[in-house]
Amino acid sequence: MNGKLKFTAEKNEEDGFKLHIGVDPKTQELIAIEVTDEITADCAVLPSLIAKAPKSLKKVYADGAYDRKNCREILSKSGIEECIPPRKNGKIRNESGLEARNDALKIIRAFGNGDFQRSCRLN
Repeated sequence: MNGKLKFTAEKNEEDGFKLHIGVDPKTQELIAIEVTDEITADCAVLPSLIAKAPKSLKKVYADGAYDRKNCREILSKSGIEECIPPRKNGKIRNESGLEARNDALKIIRAFGNGDFQRSCRLN
C-alpha cells in the first residue's frame, strides 16, 4: 500500500508537494490519499494513510523512507504485516515492533536484496 509522486514548481522549489497514495494491489484502486508539502517526511504520513485505509488492510509495501521505528510500531500494533526494506546501514535492534525489520536485515545480509523483495511478494 504505498506510492508517492513529487511535483515541484520550476521556479521555486518551495512550492512543491508530494502525493502519498495507498493502492490495493489486487484491484489497483486508491484506498488512501494524502497531500503534503515537499518537506514533510514520508514516515510522518503513514498514520494518516493507515487511518484512511479499509480496516481489512493486512499488508503494507513501502519504500525505505518508511524504515522508521514509529512506522513499524504503528503497523505492528495494528496487526498489519510490513514489507519495508531497511536502510543500507541498518542495524539489528532488539526492540519491540522491529522483529520484521530484523528478519529483513538477516535475509538481505545472507542472500541479498533480491531475496528480500521476492519474500515480500510471496507472502
